[in-house]
Amino acid sequence: MALGSLNLHVSKQDFVTRINLIEDKMKNLEDVITRYGEAKKNLNQFVEEGDSTYESWIERIDTNILNCKKAWTSLQESKDSLQQTVDQMNDMHGQLHEVITSATDAAASVIKATLKVETLL
Repeated sequence: MALGSLNLHVSKQDFVTRINLIEDKMKNLEDVITRYGEAKKNLNQFVEEGDSTYESWIERIDTNILNCKKAWTSLQESKDSLQQTVDQMNDMHGQLHEVITSATDAAASVIKATLKVETLL
């Protein structure tokens, strides 16, 4: 390892766990967005449309829905990034397996050839 470098070792399961946590948070946000939508739809049951605070309530609800959607989008981007890392780990594992298998096959061939040559000598 070179001086001044830092290697972090994080397991694939750590990434999968984080992805699952993010998915749970996204579901929670979807629930919050749905509840805000219901509150907005039913607001006239609690505040009359002519009331001076009605528009203020609508604006607050809309702002909260927008903020929840932004947070959901941010979580989706984080999830996609983590999933890409997991996919790359899977690809690397497959490539490593292929290299090891090829090397093992090549070594077995060399050993067989050596044994054949040894018997001829």
